[in-house]
Parts: sequence; C-alpha cells; structure tokens
Amino acid sequence: MTQSRTRLVAIGGGELKLRETLPIDTEIVALTGKPHPNALFIPTASNDSLEYCATFGSIYGGELGCETEALLLNRDPQALDRMQELLDWADLVYVGGGSTKRMLERWRETGFDTMLRDFAATGRVVSGLSAGANCWFRYGNSDQPYKEGRRDIITWRIDGLGIVDLSFCPHTVREEYRVDEMTAMMRETPGMGIGVDDNAALQISGDRFRIIAATDDLGAYAIWWEAGTPHRQRLTPADGWRKLAELRADG
Repeated sequence: MTQSRTRLVAIGGGELKLRETLPIDTEIVALTGKPHPNALFIPTASNDSLEYCATFGSIYGGELGCETEALLLNRDPQALDRMQELLDWADLVYVGGGSTKRMLERWRETGFDTMLRDFAATGRVVSGLSAGANCWFRYGNSDQPYKEGRRDIITWRIDGLGIVDLSFCPHTVREEYRVDEMTAMMRETPGMGIGVDDNAALQISGDRFRIIAATDDLGAYAIWWEAGTPHRQRLTPADGWRKLAELRADG
C-alpha cells in the first residue's frame, strides 16, 4: 500500500548526462525544500558505474547545488557499514538505471530494501530513472530477458519494493514495444499499471499524483484490464494533480 507520506518522482527514462531530464531533476531537488540538500545516488543497477556517479555529481552537485554522495554496494567493501549512515544523511535518494533484477537482488541480500522502505516512510524524497523508477512499485516491467539474450520473451514482471501499490513500466517512447508488453503484463497483474515516457515522470505526493515532463508532448499511460478487455488512458502534464485513488483499479 502506498505510504501516506511518500514523496516519489519516478522517471521513465532519459540521459542524465545530456541534461534531458534536467527540468525533472530540478523539481526533485526543489521538493526537499532546502537550497543545498544532501543527495544520495544509488548506482547498484549499473554495477556501480563510476562514470554514472561522476555524471550525477556534475548535475546534482555542480548544477543543482546539492551535496552529493554515492553508495557503491557492488564496488565498495565498506558500503555495507555505511548504508544507514548515508540514508540518515540524505534529504533525497536517486536510484540510477540499469538492471532492475540484479539491483533488487543485491538490495535484498544486504537488507538495503528494508532501509529504503523506512526512508520513504519518513517523507523524504525518493526518486530514480528506469530501473531506479521500477523499484519503488509493487511490480515493474523489466527487459532483463532481452538483456540476457533471450528472444522468446522481451520483458517480464518483477517484484519491486511495494512502496506504491501500482505497476510501473519505463521507456514508453524510446522502446516502442514497451506499451504492448506492459499491456500484456497487466492482463495477469492485479490493479493498475503506469507506463511512463522517457524524459517524463510520475510524481506522487501522499494521496495525489501528477505527470511532469521535460516537454509538454510527453506523458504516461494508465493501463488496465476490465472484463477481459485492455484499456489505456493517456496522462499528461496538463492534467495537473489528481487523486492517487483514481489509479488503484481492483483486479
């Protein structure tokens, strides 16, 4: 169930280093209410890419005025001892893209998944892109089968942290198969699914949600099944804030 204090920005995709998501990143920082917040980057899904860490530091630190740190759960032997310390320090958490499956496995192995749930429950800002967006929801649509070289299936459903009781799908612009894959996934998945375009994001604040995007033509899809029939509803930034309960379809 979605926690009443949750403040989440889940980005469908985009290149941080090319500043494609900069309007969304600016909103993430502003949500903390602090001029120079502490921003914790979690690059587990990219196997702790140091280039990715440098990009995050350049954008969130150099351009957006944050104090930045990175938690390297795959690379730094001392990271396990610093997990809680860094979360206590952070005003916002940003989870990078990569492999949702491997990231969640590592978090569950270390107990970091529970720590993140506790962090979100405090009302501090949680965010991420692609895999880093997938992780916060009850279920995510992951292209892990395709990445592993399988051609019989492209995507599959993956269990997320369950902080938000919805299913999530990234990349509904740049990966054209995603909307159809998400629609198929939702046939056997309870509730409502949200597919988010690259350079757009689903923002959740308590019991409300809205779509934010780098440009007005981007948005998201609400995807669900009813009486054996699939349904899609386009969601755009122009819709403004709406009640999150509208996205909790029973099933």
